[in-house]
Amino acid sequence: MLGDEHEAEDAVQDALLLAWRSSASLRDPRAFEAWIIRIARNAAVCRLRAHIRRRAAARALRCRARQFPALHGATSAEVGAAYAEAREFLPATLRRTLDQNLAGLSVAE
Repeated sequence: MLGDEHEAEDAVQDALLLAWRSSASLRDPRAFEAWIIRIARNAAVCRLRAHIRRRAAARALRCRARQFPALHGATSAEVGAAYAEAREFLPATLRRTLDQNLAGLSVAE
């Protein structure tokens, strides 16, 4: 389904962790197999959707990058505007990491 062994392994880990955390929701132990298969399928679908979103964001970013003129010699305001626009294409976790890095904060902070 995912087409990547590592993604599939991560999906299995996600599914097992979710199954462990939500084990109380299993009302009929005879339905365990269907229950865990559904959880695993949903984990794989979530990872697949995330992969599709990342590919679309990367494609959009490449497209936008072609629209920017070379920033060599640009004013700091122009660079800042280009950065702010490009930043919006990143997932929230990467934006937060980038912002922390630019602020001089470590990962722990």
